Amino acid sequence: MKKIYSIMLSLSIGGTMSAFAAWNGNTEIWSKGDGSQNSPFLIENEAQLAHFQATVTAGEAYEGKFFRLAANLDMAGRDFAPIGFYDDYTTSDNPEIVKNSKVFLGTFDGDYHTIDNLSVHPHDTELGGAALFAVSYPQTTIKNLYIGAGSVIEGAAYENVGAIVGFGSGGTIENCCNMGTVKGGSFCTGGIVGIAEHMSISGCVNKGVVSGHSYSGGIAGQAYDCTVTSCYSTGKIDCPGAFLAAGIVGWALESTTISNCYATGEVDAAPGSSWLAGKSPICGELENATASNCYYVEALTGCKPITPQDGVEAVTESDLRSAAMADKLNAELDTPAWAAVSNGFPMLLWETGQSGSISNVAVEKGLTLIQRGENLIIGGTGEAVAISIFDAAGRTIIASEVSGDTTIHVPAKGTFIVVAIAADGTKTTQKFIF
Repeated sequence: MKKIYSIMLSLSIGGTMSAFAAWNGNTEIWSKGDGSQNSPFLIENEAQLAHFQATVTAGEAYEGKFFRLAANLDMAGRDFAPIGFYDDYTTSDNPEIVKNSKVFLGTFDGDYHTIDNLSVHPHDTELGGAALFAVSYPQTTIKNLYIGAGSVIEGAAYENVGAIVGFGSGGTIENCCNMGTVKGGSFCTGGIVGIAEHMSISGCVNKGVVSGHSYSGGIAGQAYDCTVTSCYSTGKIDCPGAFLAAGIVGWALESTTISNCYATGEVDAAPGSSWLAGKSPICGELENATASNCYYVEALTGCKPITPQDGVEAVTESDLRSAAMADKLNAELDTPAWAAVSNGFPMLLWETGQSGSISNVAVEKGLTLIQRGENLIIGGTGEAVAISIFDAAGRTIIASEVSGDTTIHVPAKGTFIVVAIAADGTKTTQKFIF
């Protein structure tokens, strides 16, 4: 009895790193939290993430439970199977979908930490999902998470591949950033999610290379009945000869909305034709789908829509760097999501530490962070505070603990994120341009 898998494209063509050692392949159960929203299970090291993977893949859904990442993790490039497994199918005898997937059905909060050197390789020849999470359902929420620049997520020939979720069959992804390399098989490939159905994707960023085939995008390879809002992609979409490849969504179908997004990364794919869309800066094709308030720089993406798309506008690089652009991207949003960056492209508020979910240790502990030339001046507190400085790719530049007036020399130029964490866990995240 042959299984028939549900995939949309076959239906139609018209911080500091972890204080622990890098992962050695072991697993370890967490010891803190009770899984409630107020006291989530804390994943404090790589072995505990591996235990989480093993238990979900074995069938423990943790339905309604909350998890929070409590440290940056270094997975050491060791083979790491996706969390869960996609196995929803029909048969010739039964056209009703059998939901046999192993899925996490709770909330995973990365707490703005990074999982780096994650190595996901083809693990099965059946159609499935390759990513940190193989599959999501409507009960699944994944948020506030970075996938580091040293990560490689690669799928088999018939897998849908993304950095966060491979096959999104419902659920929510918010405030996630991919800086790694995502390599697709022959189906949908995305910087955040491979294929998304009935999902909400917001505040997400792709800075890594997406190397795939047709139906590839910086945020999602394919989106069916989804909302994709306040996202951007600066990474290359590297799909030579492919069709329906784009900076944000490769192919958007059936009531999908793409709004308040921008793309600057090069899109290398087939130019397309009147009957089959090729490369495009925002979306390869809007099929019964819409875009609004989306922008691209043709000189950087190397392409424009093969036919004009309502809600998709070309701007110059200087336009995108202007202070007015953040205001344009925030237009019509109930809550502002974007911040202007001096002489830079707009960033999401959560990237700059202006997210309301981050408590301000600078106020609570009397800490001051002041930039003077190539130095960061830290002062005003008698308590021990851990200072971490990350570059734009998420790499740790400096890690130090201070308890009084301190001057830290920043030995490079560019945009840096400074994270200060007090002993009781309160923290602030601030952005500086050196």
